[in-house]
Amino acid sequence: ELKQALPFAYEERDGCKGDSQGIEKQKTGSCNRLEISNGCLFLAIDSFLHLGTHKRKELEGKNMVKQQLFELSNNRFEAEKLLKQAFGFNNFYDEQWRAIQCLLRGERILLIERTGFGKSLCYQFPAILFDGLTIIFSPLVALMRDQVKSLNQKGINARCINYEQSKEENEEAIKLALSGKLKILYIAPERQENTEWLESVKEMKLSMVVIDEAHTISVWGHDFRPAFKRIINLVKLLPIDTPVLATTATATLRTQKDIEAQMGTGVK
Repeated sequence: ELKQALPFAYEERDGCKGDSQGIEKQKTGSCNRLEISNGCLFLAIDSFLHLGTHKRKELEGKNMVKQQLFELSNNRFEAEKLLKQAFGFNNFYDEQWRAIQCLLRGERILLIERTGFGKSLCYQFPAILFDGLTIIFSPLVALMRDQVKSLNQKGINARCINYEQSKEENEEAIKLALSGKLKILYIAPERQENTEWLESVKEMKLSMVVIDEAHTISVWGHDFRPAFKRIINLVKLLPIDTPVLATTATATLRTQKDIEAQMGTGVK
């Protein structure tokens, strides 16, 4: 399942070898391209998959995963190595990195930045590191379609659900999400009124929820849509340490306060 969800992390080559502080693997086979030395985040994924059952269960424990992500949130250098390998960018903007730090630590944040800033990277990067599914609610169908295409070209399994797709396409996306084969799922907010979706999402392993164009959930927002407030119903069902990101390009102070209140306590 890990290979299916993150195929970009694998390539076939011989004699793959880490440095003296990392993981060595001499035999022929797949070798993880995202090895991190100095013990910051990961053992090589392949080494992880070949560990004994007892050790693997230990590393898969929730506290271990949280600790690994927390350590990465304090190591921008290592995070930017992953960024380069997965997305092709050399560096984060400072504002992007601050948002990503919060999400890796399981926090809830409201990010208000101009269009073109790169808000999508703030959730796409942590999404590939979480062990479950990230759901992005977005009213912008053209945008979600373009981003899904771009992510798939990078080897990151992503799908979208919206009214422009056929029923069969939307059902297939739900099946992939339920089976753990997706890392990122874009969905139109109106789906929160769909019974089939509401039943399915309860069975998904959610790692993060993102509300794009978050001003639409506020009665004080300039494009308020009552149906979009139902996104918060899902957020309220999540454990308090599940990261939630709300993004928008513009929000008055009144709108900002309303969004934060709906997201729950401790919003940054």
